[in-house]
Amino acid sequence: MVPAALAFALLAASTAFAQTPAAPPDVAAPPADAERTPTGLASRMLTPGVGEQRASDTDLVDIHFTLWTSDGRMLESTSGGAAARFPLERAFPGLRECVSLMTVEET
Repeated sequence: MVPAALAFALLAASTAFAQTPAAPPDVAAPPADAERTPTGLASRMLTPGVGEQRASDTDLVDIHFTLWTSDGRMLESTSGGAAARFPLERAFPGLRECVSLMTVEET
């Protein structure tokens, strides 16, 4: 289950940040239009991806992300740098679940 005090945004690996992104205005709680999974993960698609293919636990994924606390403090980000690359099975459970629901280049 995703810790309630954390919010994260995933951006397509092709996206390059020019500057550190500002925390979303709804970082303190999931937006009202977020979809929830049985585990409690709340997510909302910002930009549709391409195709129908989704990552499985054994896939190597490239993602850009920013992780904030619920009060808007940035903890970690790939902003301005290379995408994070790792086997999806090594991600923490909430991130693994979120990425596995996404299609290529979805944000």
